[in-house]
Amino acid sequence: MMQIPQIKRLTLPKGYPTPEAMKSCNQNVHSYNPDIWELDYVTYRYLSRIAENDLQNRYHEIIRNMHSYTGPERDPIPLDSYQSSWYWFRKEHQTRLEFALRELEPPVLPKLNHVLETFNKSGPTHPDIPDGTKIIFRYGKRKYMRQMVEQGRVRFSPAELYESEENNAARRDDELHKHSYMPGQYTTIRRESGEVTKPIGDIKRTVTGSKYHLVCFSCVWNVELFEDFQADTCVAVSAPEEFAKRLEVASEPVFPGWYFLDMPVQYFDPYEMRKNEIFDSTISKDFRLAYQNEYRILWSQMNASPIDGFQFVEIGPAQDIMTMYDVDGREIPL
Repeated sequence: MMQIPQIKRLTLPKGYPTPEAMKSCNQNVHSYNPDIWELDYVTYRYLSRIAENDLQNRYHEIIRNMHSYTGPERDPIPLDSYQSSWYWFRKEHQTRLEFALRELEPPVLPKLNHVLETFNKSGPTHPDIPDGTKIIFRYGKRKYMRQMVEQGRVRFSPAELYESEENNAARRDDELHKHSYMPGQYTTIRRESGEVTKPIGDIKRTVTGSKYHLVCFSCVWNVELFEDFQADTCVAVSAPEEFAKRLEVASEPVFPGWYFLDMPVQYFDPYEMRKNEIFDSTISKDFRLAYQNEYRILWSQMNASPIDGFQFVEIGPAQDIMTMYDVDGREIPL
């Protein structure tokens, strides 16, 4: 067994999932012990072949997500879920352990108060339950946010346009192709001749599907998202289900034969996929963007005829379910 280097430990959550919740995930209280995380990691060192720069980026992304996903209300969620505080503490610990195994300078430890600091409590609201969708938020320029409220005007964008270099890091993503990696040292390749060989690096797996058009929201009020999305205004939609119904009816003629879907995005770790974990190109994203808590409404092409370019839809005045706010959480009069 490889000798495990000693690394500092963050102050862990005091709360745990119930024994029943742990048992349902084939876990017990030891699963929440960093000693076990370290043993698990050196047994399956899934980050050993990623470049140092990518390892640095991964660590910073985890810390950013920890500010959005760690808090007492999330401690009772089993650590397999990205909605759990424990999920992120484990990811942080194992990623930092990889630095130590490489004998690299350790990252600066984050300051965490184990509260959802990034949520502006003076804003309209924030979820009272993890992944809550009682209210959703659209961040953007005031001109277009006003059109959304007063006319119900919504723009569906082709998914492929999000990969454009014109987008900033918060917006840019390969929406049609979702990638994950199998650690090469634990993988063998069998050629047609029957010869077995080991890959030099990690094996990249890509999931793709039908083209789709989408409009993106967030499940949270988070002042950081104003900067990320270059926004000066946020529209809070107080009745997401009603909004989705109106939008589906209004946009169905625009997307004949297409499939309508609305739901929170599911985030996954591209370097540590759980056994039998399934992710879909339309509703799954790399966990580096998990802090955005995205909620998306989309039309998937499936077997229907293609539709190119942006598509605008109007559901009519929506002041009954929408309110505009500025970055300080003050309501903007219409």
